[in-house]
Amino acid sequence: MHSPRGLAGPPTSSTRAPFSDTAEADDRVYHMVEQQANWVALAVAQADPQQWLFAQRERFRRDGVCDPWAEQMLYRAGLLPLAG
Repeated sequence: MHSPRGLAGPPTSSTRAPFSDTAEADDRVYHMVEQQANWVALAVAQADPQQWLFAQRERFRRDGVCDPWAEQMLYRAGLLPLAG
C-alpha cells in the first residue's frame, strides 16, 4: 500500500516480530565497522608521509642506504649527516 506522497507503508504480511534479530544485526554492523576501522588505520599508516620518511631514516641508519628521494629530504632537513 502506498501513501498519497508515494511512500511505502508498513508491511502487512510479515510474521516476524519487530526487533527480533536486532542483536544479530548489531553484531554484524559492529564487525563491519571494526573491519573498516582496521583497514583505515592500516591505509593511513602506509600512506603517512612522515611515518614513511622516518622509516627510511631508520633504514638508512641500519643499512646505509634508503630511497634516494627520502635521503635528499632527510639531508635537507638536517636529519642525516652530510656525506663526506
